[in-house]
Amino acid sequence: MGIALMVCSNEDGEYGHIIIRPVLVENDIPVGVTGEKYDGLKNLEISCQVDCKQDVSYGWNVWYREPPTVGLYLAEVMFKTLRKINNSLNRMGEKRGRPLSYSQYVARIAEALKIRAFIWPTEHGYHVESIAGAVSYIDNLEQSLIKKLAGGVS
Repeated sequence: MGIALMVCSNEDGEYGHIIIRPVLVENDIPVGVTGEKYDGLKNLEISCQVDCKQDVSYGWNVWYREPPTVGLYLAEVMFKTLRKINNSLNRMGEKRGRPLSYSQYVARIAEALKIRAFIWPTEHGYHVESIAGAVSYIDNLEQSLIKKLAGGVS
């Protein structure tokens, strides 16, 4: 299948996070990102934070999380990838306005990286979805996480 963005979430006390990372998908199973071809995607993370005091996510970021030792080659590849994302987000912002939700922000980054699929864990394995379907899933995940942190049922 190729590269997809894997959607995960976690809770840490009063806060929750939605974390999205590129993965290579084979037979609808994420297997990680390997190979020089994908150096710009290794350790890339798109994240946000939620808590029970806010009704929407905040702290939207795209960055490299815990990269290995970084030499000049990898630093340049990482810089180029982040610059590509930033330039694309700026162009899209000029045409469409700023993203109104974390899911729209993520969808624009996927578009900038030419990634057309998302994947997330389910009770029976993994679900692969288009960008449009992922926007809805991420919106629902965000609200579910906020409700759970507030003491409600998710």
